[in-house]
Amino acid sequence: MTFIQLDYDTWFEQFKPLTKAGTDHIAFDTHDDIDFLRKQPNSKIWTLIDCPGYNTAVIVNGYWRINRLEYYVTELAHDEADEYNIE
Repeated sequence: MTFIQLDYDTWFEQFKPLTKAGTDHIAFDTHDDIDFLRKQPNSKIWTLIDCPGYNTAVIVNGYWRINRLEYYVTELAHDEADEYNIE
């Protein structure tokens, strides 16, 4: 496993987040979009996680439920063996 730190712009260019149908947003809701998210491979799902102890939020690869704020689905897959941290 490799830990990979990326800034938001690099992540956006490298993995190409999809836009939610009917909107110009890349964020998918934790409740309303669950059926869509369940159909996506885990290697293309990212989660925005709230980090209250650090007063920040970060994007991590995979489908997480604890402290989740929203999800992203990307055109290109991440390596599930690696751990990404996007700030």
